[in-house]
Amino acid sequence: FVLALEQGLGKTLASIARSFFLKKKKTLVVCPAVAKYNWVDELYEWGCAISDITVVDKEKTRVSSTELFIVINYDVLDKWLPILKSKEIDHIILDECHKVKNVKSIRNKVINEISRAKKPTITFLSGTPASNNVEDIFAYLELSEHPLGSDKSLFLKKFTQQVRLKNGDVKTIGANLEHLNICISNLFFRRRKDVLSLPGKKYHKLYFDIGEYKQEYDKALDEMIERMMEKGKKNLELSISQLGVITSKSKAKGVISLAETISDELQDVIVSDSFIENGVKTVIKNKKISVKNKVIIFSPYIAGLDILEKHFKNRCVRIDGTVPSKKRMELAKRFKTSRTVNFLIAQTDAAGIAINLVNKEDDRHLPPIFNVIHMGFPFTNSQLEQANDRVDRIGQWVQCNIYYTFAKKTIDEKIFNLIERKYDDVSVVIDGEKEKINFEDINLSEIDMIATSIYEDAIKERELSENNTETWLN
Repeated sequence: FVLALEQGLGKTLASIARSFFLKKKKTLVVCPAVAKYNWVDELYEWGCAISDITVVDKEKTRVSSTELFIVINYDVLDKWLPILKSKEIDHIILDECHKVKNVKSIRNKVINEISRAKKPTITFLSGTPASNNVEDIFAYLELSEHPLGSDKSLFLKKFTQQVRLKNGDVKTIGANLEHLNICISNLFFRRRKDVLSLPGKKYHKLYFDIGEYKQEYDKALDEMIERMMEKGKKNLELSISQLGVITSKSKAKGVISLAETISDELQDVIVSDSFIENGVKTVIKNKKISVKNKVIIFSPYIAGLDILEKHFKNRCVRIDGTVPSKKRMELAKRFKTSRTVNFLIAQTDAAGIAINLVNKEDDRHLPPIFNVIHMGFPFTNSQLEQANDRVDRIGQWVQCNIYYTFAKKTIDEKIFNLIERKYDDVSVVIDGEKEKINFEDINLSEIDMIATSIYEDAIKERELSENNTETWLN
């Protein structure tokens, strides 16, 4: 059963409720490491005691002999296979289930082995269960023992086709998708955010000159082009990331100015407090005060965060890949509740999932959080949209402002334009109709397209420059 709710619609809560409703004796929750303690918090909210939960990770394990839930991250799943197979697991929850979409991966094989041994109910959770690729869906069909999941080659023959692109490359796309949607309609439960009365998101695009970083950027671009001329399309992701780091640094001043301007806008909150002065206790009830706006800044690159942290200092909290999962939740809570911390600077990978950054309307003593700035762009849709959904989710009562920042005439615009392309395949399969889907996952062939586009533009600029030079000399 695939619970394909969009981000922020309560997948965690719904799957826990399903476990209790079906009266499951032991549920295995498999999730990304960053989401592990979010699961623990949700289980506590449902009334689970410490003795009901076993948490497994690399360094230490909190084991309960009377566990109802075992929470483990994908990264250590294979190491714990023998012990997991010895447990009487009758329900498996796969959070961010696209992590098992590769049927050849160790993760998929481990889940398959546990499933074959125990025949548990499996609940798949993801706001984006498939990316551009119809093939992604096969893994869920196979693990669910759906009739279409018995033969991959037959599935691909029936529901995919190959087309030749303008550059000569061959790409696999979906076929017979309306029929596939009907076939899997009893497996996928899909809900989009339009079922809620959320205020929605307003998108802003801001452009900055690359300025003092132009020489560094041009040098890195030239090196990438020379490398492509010599070795072809190898290690392109690293080269593109290097260009992304430079553009992020070039935008730092502009992003800081934008963030400070947004933060200076005030929000009214209602506070109640008490203090003792000269032996006299004073109680303040329901007093209205004004506090600064809170701003979230995402960057895929550490270098950009370093510049931001140096500027904001103790007015910010920072979450990147070096921060342990449990600590991330603590930092997020501090950002939400502190009156002196107005900025969360975060690596997109590290804080873009499993963290709820909404201050609800009932929390009258806390300001709403609704401003998100992207200092750079990741390579995938799921990272970009999930980051935005830290604030665009259940409980949000203010329209969210999403700011995309670009360094002019750089890789920023090319990456954004690519991930903004409209894809129809997965929309037809999951939702049953064609819709505009922005920012879908980029695969390696599409990274090739970015590099090729940069390469072709650079060659044209060189030829134009050479022609202008010859004209001037003549």
